[in-house]
Order: sequence, then structure tokens, then C-alpha cells
Amino acid sequence: MAENILTMENIVKTYKMGDEQQTVLKGIDLQVDKGEFVAILGPSGSGKSTLMNIITDNLRPTAGEVSLDGNVIWKNSNAYRARLGYMPQQQGLYNQFTGRRFLWYMATLKGLSHREAKHKINDLLEQMNLTEVADRKISGYSGGMKQRVVIAIAMICNPELIICDEPTTALDVTIQAQILELMQELQRKLGMAIIMVTHDLGVIASMCDEILVMYGGR
Repeated sequence: MAENILTMENIVKTYKMGDEQQTVLKGIDLQVDKGEFVAILGPSGSGKSTLMNIITDNLRPTAGEVSLDGNVIWKNSNAYRARLGYMPQQQGLYNQFTGRRFLWYMATLKGLSHREAKHKINDLLEQMNLTEVADRKISGYSGGMKQRVVIAIAMICNPELIICDEPTTALDVTIQAQILELMQELQRKLGMAIIMVTHDLGVIASMCDEILVMYGGR
């Protein structure tokens, strides 16, 4: 029987809009098993971004709980984030850094020792097929190369769960397929759970274990 890693129970999020309240999440329940690839699909305004912000502990729900291995995530946010990899929709890369230097920078922010960082960065550069361009400035990278840097950042602390927000937006169809194939390969090899938020069923239909469709906050 599969073991749950992430559980969301009756997640509600309400915002105050002037004198009125707007409920954007209306009782979301979600379970993600270890090593499972889950897509959350829905149109703009369906509540995907709000749900994403709650899963990454950047936003607290009005009601309900999110748990990792049975532990409510906001009771120990640092421990939760140490086990979480995050791929935001906006890449946020420093274009004047080389790929290698940027990974060193992120490893330092994550608190890795020099020895840990050196080994991890070399390994990630190889896995992402970036070794040959590692010492070039990111400004000269293609869109696919930049996205592989983002994946490397998400994996730098050996996460058990990776959250991806529209990871193939603005990439052409060929590069989309390459990025998704790489993520699926890493997921199978390392046993990570992945939650991917997207609006495009076509890019994920064949690779996910489960697809959840959101509409109107449900």
C-alpha cells in the first residue's frame, strides 16, 4: 500500500474584498503518495495559484490543514521547506552569474557545506546536461537550459517533494517535451513526489499518476 507524504484536509481560503468576502478555495482534499507524479489542472481563476501558495507554505489557509508525514507544515516551516523543492513559474535567475556560480549561490543560501555543495553541484550539472555550459553566463543560455537550472535549484537539497508552477510556460513544444521527460526520469530514479500545476492537459496527460481538475475553487 502506498504511503502518503503530503495530505491536505478541507482547505478553505477566503479573502475580504471591501465589505464582502470571496472564497477562492472551497474545501480541497488532496493526498500525494511517495514517488507519485500529480498534476493539478484548471483554467485561470480556478484557485490553482492560491493552492500552490498554501502547499509551499507561503500562504496560510482560512481553514484546514496541510501535513507532511502527518506533521502540520506550519508548526515547523523550516523543517518542511528543507524537504521541499520549488520551481516557480518565473525563473528569477541572475543572468550575469554563470550556471555554476548561481548554483553555488543557492547552495550557500540552503546552508550546504563547501564539500556538500561541490559534490552536489557537479552531480546536478551532469544530470541536467549543463556541464559544458556551466561556466558561461546564464544570459547566454537557451530557454531550455535556463529551465534545467531551475530544476537543479529545486533539487539542490535532495527534496522528497517538488512543487512545479507551470514549468513549461513560454517554451516551445520540443523543449517542453524534453523538460518533462527529464523531470519524469529524475522522479523515477530518485523516488521524489512531484506536484505540477498547469493549465495544459496535453503536456502532462501521458506522464502523471493522477490528474486533479480544479474549477471554481473546488
